[in-house]
Amino acid sequence: MSFATVANFPRSPAELDPSWLHHTLTPFFPDLPPVRALQCERMGTGQMGHNVRVALEYDGSPGLAPHSLVCKFPSLDPMSRATGVALRSYEIETNFYRQVASRIQLPVPRCFFASCDPNTGDFLIVLEDVRGAEPGDQLASCTLAQARCAIDALAAIHAATWERPELASLEWLNRSNEERRAQVVQFFQAAVPGFLDRYASALEARHVRVLDEFLSLMPLWSELPRPPFALQHGDFRPDNLLFLRNRSSPYRTLVVDWQTASWGPPLADLAYFIGGAFEPDDRRRYEGDLLVFYWERLRRRGVRGVSFIRCVEDHSLYAFAGIVMAVAAAMLVERTPRGDHMFCTMFARHAQHVLDLQAFSVLEPRMVARLREHRSLE
Repeated sequence: MSFATVANFPRSPAELDPSWLHHTLTPFFPDLPPVRALQCERMGTGQMGHNVRVALEYDGSPGLAPHSLVCKFPSLDPMSRATGVALRSYEIETNFYRQVASRIQLPVPRCFFASCDPNTGDFLIVLEDVRGAEPGDQLASCTLAQARCAIDALAAIHAATWERPELASLEWLNRSNEERRAQVVQFFQAAVPGFLDRYASALEARHVRVLDEFLSLMPLWSELPRPPFALQHGDFRPDNLLFLRNRSSPYRTLVVDWQTASWGPPLADLAYFIGGAFEPDDRRRYEGDLLVFYWERLRRRGVRGVSFIRCVEDHSLYAFAGIVMAVAAAMLVERTPRGDHMFCTMFARHAQHVLDLQAFSVLEPRMVARLREHRSLE
């Protein structure tokens, strides 16, 4: 279903009302009885959005209509909200549901409404409430079964969008250009001192050395991505996954929180997930098998344009992305005790991932080749 542009929509849970929700749901459930009442309850621990579960009461039997919904609003924290506006996060997620998820079958919750005012940062996304799903937990190590379900969903996303020109042409999705890369590098380099100062007592020296070595290499690293490209989630980790206990969809895992979606190298999502979803000992035990599993799932879905060797190389090259996310996100959003624990855990896991993969040895040849390209163009 396509979404019309809607200027007037509820800006907060307090503005939700039964008649608006009835009007919103009727195109999906034509025989829907009037919504008589609703009740909102805060859910989740997200820092960029304010999520509520909305329980619905109807004047009559709702039939197949939902008894509850999930409504996503901007963060209540001014700093996090300003970040969402500056990074276009709210606009990106809204456009994802309006222009991509509504047209391509992907492992995501069903969306009933999505609209955004990019000038104010107000947005609202109304999603199905996936009852019986177990949310992932970034601070707990994934089980192998969970990881395989997650990677199966990731391969489905990448295969369905692999090198699709209509997606590459979307400006809000394909945002990579020289100016934006320079801005990201500049912000990351400026954020590092504050990150190290804030978390000094929680960081291991060997992991800090990884960050120090990468800091000067990041400008060229940011230029290295090369086709094939696909839809990239950008923050594919357990906190953004719903593991289905009941098979209520064709998938075993649904993926949420699409505020960092982009058009880019698919292996960056895989490296980010594997590097951050496990304690190091578990990750070392599972990593090789999971790489093979991802590649086989791509091929099963018809992708033939990438070799397994390329997957292994890119997996190492993009292991650095987790370090970038941990540092940047920590300094961009509202600070909370869980957030501090999560960002330190992410940083430690991703830095150790870089060390275990000897990722600098993969990065340096790519950088040498890129430097030669630069010189040949001068």
